[in-house]
Amino acid sequence: MNSASSPNPSFQRDARMLLASFLEPAQLLAGCVWKIPASLYINVPFCTNRCGYCDFHSLEAGRCAEGTFDAYIDALKRQHDFWVSMLGIEAYRTIYIGGGTPSVLGSATLARLLAYFSRFSTSEIEWTMEANPESVDPAMLAMLRDHGVTRLSLGIQTFSPEKRRMLERAGNPYKAVDLIRSAHSCGLDVSVDLLAGLPHRSGDPDDCISTTLQDILTVADKVDHISLYDLTVEEGTRLARHVENGQLALPDDDTLKELRDAADTLLSQHGFMRYEISNYARPGRECRHNAGYWDAESYLGIGSGAVSTLLACSSDEPERVLHGLRFTGTRDLALYMEYPEAIDSVNMEHLAPATLAFEMLMLGCRTRRGVSLSRYRQRFGKDISDEIPKTLERWKGHLIWEEERLALDRASMDILNLFLVDCMSEMEGGML
Repeated sequence: MNSASSPNPSFQRDARMLLASFLEPAQLLAGCVWKIPASLYINVPFCTNRCGYCDFHSLEAGRCAEGTFDAYIDALKRQHDFWVSMLGIEAYRTIYIGGGTPSVLGSATLARLLAYFSRFSTSEIEWTMEANPESVDPAMLAMLRDHGVTRLSLGIQTFSPEKRRMLERAGNPYKAVDLIRSAHSCGLDVSVDLLAGLPHRSGDPDDCISTTLQDILTVADKVDHISLYDLTVEEGTRLARHVENGQLALPDDDTLKELRDAADTLLSQHGFMRYEISNYARPGRECRHNAGYWDAESYLGIGSGAVSTLLACSSDEPERVLHGLRFTGTRDLALYMEYPEAIDSVNMEHLAPATLAFEMLMLGCRTRRGVSLSRYRQRFGKDISDEIPKTLERWKGHLIWEEERLALDRASMDILNLFLVDCMSEMEGGML
């Protein structure tokens, strides 16, 4: 693994390659009025261990050289200082520290990180940090609160010991129950992540529905926000190999639909509303940071492997979007810590208005609120009804129009992709 103190032998070669493809951010941003991002994502790509289903950018903390965590925090600060000067950022509406597992940094290193970013906080901020139960204790919770964090997102995935072994998931999830109580005592909001569609032993009866429902029941009366993600088997992961060789099997589409329907019903009975395809909350407790993504707003991501999307607007019409810029930080940890401000042209994409328009439609339709028709009109100078009239006619039985918003009805959220295929086809001029 690359580290600050012992770079791999190819570091100098890779550094030269990065510098050769380096794009000067000042030149990229020149001549446009850029929307100042109200949301910040901080990527901390370290974990206790790498789970068998994970393809995220993550490195095992125990294999990092001494001083790596502190060097990484220094790089984050350098990178953020640069963007503050470029964009004129003064404060954020939301901050989200994810990964990886940020809590593995430990209280002392986290305190350094939080102390720096607290100057960009306000009294109204939603500030979330992801954590696993085994790497958080009451002292850390108090430290997080004292530095401005308002929300803890716990990665539980499942309480089932058998399913956790299949996923190669470390730790004792039942520690989360005590941790949730401690977090509430500290004044922190808590969200939990669960996985649906878990694998089973080939030839065994599929119990994924009962497992997921029991997982929900374990936390439903203890938190106000639950993310229930469908397990995705990513190519190249150990889980993918186990499925390919027949050691594990996955539930079929009919089972997944039955599972989601049952989960919706159970969560509704416990006061949760499905406000996005994979997210449930009690009224008023929705995640504001993620809402920024779904509203297709400008956001800044810092850290190795972090993604940013910046929107350039008209100087005469501040809401009119002219184009966008999306870039991803290098996943080479040593390179990132040496050149945290660099933008690699290989990992950068210019976004045309047509692309941004489709993304706004796609992201908005993931949510119960849907897409704001007035904001779409302001941004792109067009009405959605003029852009996709045939699709809207074809799907009229599944659509909700209210208060200048367009949304899929609740029963149709799980077939969003079919709707989006029709939207894209018509927007590109291909629908008959």
